[in-house]
Amino acid sequence: MKNISVAVVDDHKLFREGLCSLLNELPYINEVVQACDGKEFIQLLNSKNHIDLVFMDVSMPIMGGEMATKKALEINHRLKIIALTMHVSEKVYANMLKAGASGYVLKSASFIEIKKALHTVLEGKRYAYQGGRNVVQTDEYIVVNSVFKSFTERELQITRYIGKGFTSVQIAEELQISKKTVDKHRENIFVKANVSNAIDLVIVAIRDGIIEV
Repeated sequence: MKNISVAVVDDHKLFREGLCSLLNELPYINEVVQACDGKEFIQLLNSKNHIDLVFMDVSMPIMGGEMATKKALEINHRLKIIALTMHVSEKVYANMLKAGASGYVLKSASFIEIKKALHTVLEGKRYAYQGGRNVVQTDEYIVVNSVFKSFTERELQITRYIGKGFTSVQIAEELQISKKTVDKHRENIFVKANVSNAIDLVIVAIRDGIIEV
C-alpha cells in the first residue's frame, strides 16, 4: 500500500487523539491530521487538499458528518470517507452512503476492524460494520469479560469524568471528595484497565460501552 494521509474528524477530544495515535503507528500512513467538527475539517481540506481518507464522526456540533461528507467530496471527489458512530443504524448508514461515504464503523469496534475498513475502502469497495457487542444489562451497560466488570461504582464514575476531560481537582469538586482520594482511584483504575494514560483508558472505555461519545 502506498503512503497515505488520513484525517480524523470527531468532537470528542480524547477519542480523536487516541485514534490518531493508533493510526500514526501504521507504517503506510505518513500523516494524520484532525478536526473537532465538520466545519473545521472543511476549512482544513480547503487549505490542505491532499488527504486520502477520513474517519468522520456522524454526530457533531456546528456541522455534522453527513453535511461535512457532502461538502468534502465537492472539494475532493476522490476522498474516501468512513463514518464513525456509537450506534448501529441502517438509516444513518444509508444517509451517509447517500452523502458519499464509503464505509461505516462503530466507535466500539476493535482497531483490527478499523484497519480492515481502511484497507477495504482504499481498494474502492464499501465497508459495513461487521462486529457486535455482547453486553449484559445491570444498572449500567458492561461488556461481558470487560475489565470494567471488576470496577466499583466510584471507579466507573471517575472513569466517565476522565472521559469528559475532567482533571483530578474538578472530579474531586464534582464528587465532593479529596483530590488525594481521586488520585488513588485513578491509580487503581489505570492498573485494573491495564493502561498507562487517560487516552488509552478512554479508548478501552468507549470500546466496552462505559463511555458514550
